[in-house]
Amino acid sequence: MKTEPLHDRRDAHGEKRISRVVVFVSMATVFGRELVAGLRSFANELPNGDHWFTLVRSGVNNYGEQIELDQPDGVIAQVFREEHAAIIDATGVKWVNVGGDLPNHDCPWVVTDDTRIGQLAGEELIHRGLQHYLFLGNGLSFSGERERAFTQTLAARGYAAEHLEFEQYLLATSRELSEAMDLAVERLTSLPKPLGVFCCNDAFASFMLEVCYRAGLRVPEDVALIGVDNDELLCDSVYPTLSSIQPDAERIGYEAGAALCGLLNGDAGVPRKAVVPPIGVIPRMSTDLLATTDEAVTKAMKYIQQNACEGINVDDVAQNAAISRRLLEIKFKQVLKQTPAHEIRRVRIERAMELLRSTDWAISRVAQTAGFGNPGRFATTFREWVGESPKAFRERCRSRQ
Repeated sequence: MKTEPLHDRRDAHGEKRISRVVVFVSMATVFGRELVAGLRSFANELPNGDHWFTLVRSGVNNYGEQIELDQPDGVIAQVFREEHAAIIDATGVKWVNVGGDLPNHDCPWVVTDDTRIGQLAGEELIHRGLQHYLFLGNGLSFSGERERAFTQTLAARGYAAEHLEFEQYLLATSRELSEAMDLAVERLTSLPKPLGVFCCNDAFASFMLEVCYRAGLRVPEDVALIGVDNDELLCDSVYPTLSSIQPDAERIGYEAGAALCGLLNGDAGVPRKAVVPPIGVIPRMSTDLLATTDEAVTKAMKYIQQNACEGINVDDVAQNAAISRRLLEIKFKQVLKQTPAHEIRRVRIERAMELLRSTDWAISRVAQTAGFGNPGRFATTFREWVGESPKAFRERCRSRQ
């Protein structure tokens, strides 16, 4: 491939140094659109005199031909298969992968934290009181990582998950989709209910919602569903609406831009792998249930949901449920595999995350409103649960707006 050296390309006035960057990502997905937005944010911060001319090639698999045609200085691509990565490698272009883990290739890899996504899915379904679980995957590397973390989270609480998988690219025709539907209906009806299903992405969660409809199963009463990507158009357009885990695709785009810039400028310190944590769970109707017949636990959970941010403690919960604290803790362990105190903290953290995303309130006010009397203790607990400080979480969310 014959390209001009980096920064030798200039505008008509000989002023701006222009680098051509090709992005291979599907703009049909919310992940692709938000990733490109993050890349744009990085490009807007380039030093004066530097400029990126970005070309988005949506859903293109003929990487070699397209790179030869576009003559880019650098490439950002969502690649999951070794053979596709080898084609890009053969062009000699500098590139960054925002797809799957490719151990045989040295290009930098910027990815969402799929381990954390699997953990969040497990935690979200477990605290609903479910006893039976299924993972629906698409055979790609990110799907496998999410499943591993999901099953490990379940195993730590004494649960196991069934497995169902369809190659995402094999659902392209009506016949293939119909055959997959029939197989999924048969499998789903054979499993005990209520069932918690973690789908590797929102497209598969929507697929599973249709499977439930065809099988005559209610969502969430018989089957609770959660996906990944928080594609709001998709999640809010179906009924019941779909719960989802939101990756930080814009941050991935920004970090991929930074990695590519380092490669283009000859920086030897560009990290091989950068992992971006997800924003969190966006709950909707498809997980809005409490799957337990224990009246005391049901009453306690409802009380916690309604009052956790009002400064209540476990004694208050036990009093409301009209049982002793000791018995309440035993029942929670038996039914939900967690303690009442854990559930109180979880609800408070979720409220704090919502406030950090949607308001400009001071951290101390967020802490107080979410039920944490001590801002210092709030910061410590938040970091333990979310993996970053309240301030860092807020800044990361704001970068998406």
